[in-house]
Amino acid sequence: MVPQLHDAPSMQRLAFVVEGDAFLYHQVRNMVGALVNVGNGKNPPEWIGDILARKDRSLSPTMAPANALFLSRLKYNENFTRAVK
Repeated sequence: MVPQLHDAPSMQRLAFVVEGDAFLYHQVRNMVGALVNVGNGKNPPEWIGDILARKDRSLSPTMAPANALFLSRLKYNENFTRAVK
């Protein structure tokens, strides 16, 4: 069973690795929300490509709640990686 975004008692732990030079406001929360929707069968996998192709943020899915996402590591360049404590 894939968890609902706000179904804390039965929530499973999922890990997402997101890399980039910079991120837009709520971008990671939107991406995780879209992946959970696909995993729950609410939308087919092609739906994510459709959202990206349309370049319309109003089509974004429900965001993953901020309290469910945790930053675990920052990588500033190839020579420096810091674990978040």
